[in-house]
Amino acid sequence: MAVKGVFALYVPSAIKPVTGLVMERFPSRDVCAATLRERNETGASRLYTDPSRGYVSPSARPWVTWPVYDETGYMRAWTAWTGDDWPGLLCRPDEEWVVTESGKVERLVWVDSETESLYLSNGGAWANSRLVK
Repeated sequence: MAVKGVFALYVPSAIKPVTGLVMERFPSRDVCAATLRERNETGASRLYTDPSRGYVSPSARPWVTWPVYDETGYMRAWTAWTGDDWPGLLCRPDEEWVVTESGKVERLVWVDSETESLYLSNGGAWANSRLVK
């Protein structure tokens, strides 16, 4: 079965307190990655979809501005298959996406291990290490 899209939760800052997070469904990884880059650069974009309204046509997508955002914003992502239900906010994600200093979106896979129940595959240090200047 092929990946149909991505469920994603945009967190506008990894270092500042944020509220009002919304789960969205994107039709592809490319669209999700481009949206993450746009939001980290401008603090605004169209809301792709939301679970209370389902699919939103491009012309009807609401414009959203995040008052708290910075370059540490990231997406928590779940692989979406045809017919999948929306994941809960506390469900285990498949990946966490961050934007590197070069502007590339890096997808960090969540993996299980024998010693820890859940951790980022790079040890989780990548996002914190880029905050030190």
